[in-house]
Amino acid sequence: ITLAFARTFAEHGRLALTGASDPVEGFSSPAWFLLNAAAARLHPGFSGAIALSQAFAALCMMASSVLLFLIGRRLSLSAGALAAVLILFALSGPAIAETANGMEMGLLAASGLALVYTLYFRPPGPAAALAALVFLSARFEAIFFYGVLIAPLLLQRRWRLALLMAGLGLAAFGAQEWLRWDLFGQLLPNTVLAKMHAPYSFPGAAALQSRLEALGELGVLTAPLAVTVLFLAICAPDRLRALTSDRRDLLVLAAPVIAVELFALVTGKNQGYLGRMAFLGLPFALLLFARLFDALAGGLRADVRRALLAVACIATLQIGLTLSASTALSGVSPPARMMA
Repeated sequence: ITLAFARTFAEHGRLALTGASDPVEGFSSPAWFLLNAAAARLHPGFSGAIALSQAFAALCMMASSVLLFLIGRRLSLSAGALAAVLILFALSGPAIAETANGMEMGLLAASGLALVYTLYFRPPGPAAALAALVFLSARFEAIFFYGVLIAPLLLQRRWRLALLMAGLGLAAFGAQEWLRWDLFGQLLPNTVLAKMHAPYSFPGAAALQSRLEALGELGVLTAPLAVTVLFLAICAPDRLRALTSDRRDLLVLAAPVIAVELFALVTGKNQGYLGRMAFLGLPFALLLFARLFDALAGGLRADVRRALLAVACIATLQIGLTLSASTALSGVSPPARMMA
């Protein structure tokens, strides 16, 4: 749907499904819409537009991997833990599914990682502002995530930077809302309005079940990692207590995970593959695991540590490939067959 709107905008300069349709906001991501509208100026055709969107998604995953590497180096992760993070992210079921779908959650993750990196792991500058603007234009709900991501600045007593970033976020979100009202007479995207009703939204007990299932998606995808950390914490409680000196870094990594979990409680389960709406939290959950693993497994023999890490990674990859990637890839058909 986003690609159809992008093509209409590129060819007719109208925000509509076709050149003859009424104006409407039929896409969830302004940034992804504009990126694909620029590509549509090349007139790639049906299959070409899909391929370009998939290529953009793949580039976002690559950018995320680079940022994961940079953050991992700043966290002084061991070579094994950092390699595990990069492999788990690149081969994760949600990353493969989002790339196959050619959609925007990779852009949200990449810009979120860039925002965290530029705010907390290097001296902040214009790059932080740029990352914030891209992040806020990637999804409507990004303003909620944004507030949680910059919250650790307050706990670090970086008052001026927190105020500047909060002001930038409100200005960017306010500008988007003004444009939405001016163009469509709505404050919420119609995709959000649609998902507040059946068949996307559920009443009563079904709504509670949907929210609990959404809350558990990231936990299911990273369950072997969580079990490994819990096992190590039980075996070495003294090392766990020593982590209090690293609570600032741990809080920065935990903030995006907390944000997506809180959002899951509000919105409930997504209709797509497992972990799509929690995708922003996945790279940070992997970094958090790696940081905890390095701290807790330091007393183990090197071969035991490597074996434990390998088993946790293989089990995690298997879960993601089975529950996320297989669902998305099963729906991918050759363009000619889709048009038949």
